[in-house]
Amino acid sequence: MVHKSVLGVFLVAAIAFAVFFALTFGAVSDKNAAFGVIAFIGLLAVILFSMFQDMKLTKKDVSIALWYRILSVVTLVGLTWFCTRLGTLWGWW
Repeated sequence: MVHKSVLGVFLVAAIAFAVFFALTFGAVSDKNAAFGVIAFIGLLAVILFSMFQDMKLTKKDVSIALWYRILSVVTLVGLTWFCTRLGTLWGWW
């Protein structure tokens, strides 16, 4: 039963990543600051939550821990892309 709940939490985290990543496109294309702040905080929360779950499940030797690590890396790449797009948009570099 523990594995089913862990899988459900993973699916919710993956859906949250998709929603916040979609908000990044709204923030970049429409120059909407509210979308940008929500997307940044949301992506950061998904990264921290995924890393926490990965560390917790690695101690228990659960195989889905790898998927949490993959989700955190993919989200980190998305957050890096978002930050570089904002830097380019605002003329920082």
